[in-house]
Order: sequence, then C-alpha cells, then structure tokens
Amino acid sequence: MKWIVPLMGFRESASRRTGMERLWAELRRYASPACTVLSPWEWRDNMRSLAAFICRNSPGAPPRLFVFAYSWGGGYAFPRLAAECDRLGVVIETACLCDPVYRSRILPPWLPLNPLSLLR
Repeated sequence: MKWIVPLMGFRESASRRTGMERLWAELRRYASPACTVLSPWEWRDNMRSLAAFICRNSPGAPPRLFVFAYSWGGGYAFPRLAAECDRLGVVIETACLCDPVYRSRILPPWLPLNPLSLLR
C-alpha cells in the first residue's frame, strides 16, 4: 500500500489556502485502492499517531510512504515521522523536503529568527 503524506510548515494550517494545500490538490489524482493520499498534516501534529494510523490501515505488506514537507514540516515533523516509521517497520520510499527548517526545543516557538535554523 502506498501513502502520500503532505506535512505543512510554520504558519501553515487548514485556515487558509497554502502551497502545500495546492500540492495536495494535485496529488489527489493519484489516489486509488492501492494509494492513499492523506490530507495535509500540520508540523506540530503527533507523528507517532500518524505512523500508527498508517500501519493500522495498511493490510498486507508494510506500507510505503511518499512524504512531501515544507519548512518546519520538513525540519521538525519529518524527522519525528521517520523515527516512528522506522520503529514500526514502515518504509519511507521518497521524501521531498522543501526548505526544511530546524526548530529548537530550547528556543521559544515565537522567536522571529531562529539562529539554530542555519545549522545542520
């Protein structure tokens, strides 16, 4: 079973149309009984829950993920999703990370410029 998973970035939510929503609209044409296209998840959503949801709803062979992530979706949510998927034996076949930004657990989330985002 294939899963297409979009992860939204900082300041992106379902409250307004974003680039990730437009990408999701384009990716929906690939939906089929063998491929599930999820609605976009926010960067701060629970990635353990997402990985568990995918496992529960993937009968047969281990699921394969195609992840599209932007900003904190790539730099914060994706590493957490990848760790949970690894723990559950889920394969992330492809990850397209656009402008992934690291988010420090130490610095406050409202900090306008995160100096640690420029580090590896």
